[in-house]
Amino acid sequence: MNNEQTKPESSTPIVETASLAVENLASVGRLWAAHGLSIGRSALRASARTLEMTAETLAELEARFEEHDA
Repeated sequence: MNNEQTKPESSTPIVETASLAVENLASVGRLWAAHGLSIGRSALRASARTLEMTAETLAELEARFEEHDA
């Protein structure tokens, strides 16, 4: 039996490059996820404003109908 412990070899350039590529891809993925969440938040806020304006318009129409019937 060989009692010598094998030492891990230092990373080869291709392993280092692959690791860097994976880290960069993960970083880009996180940036796109953050961007998507930001766009989603903006879209929801715009929809909320539109719904509020629509609700106000409906309230005005309701008031006009009530005035006309009175």
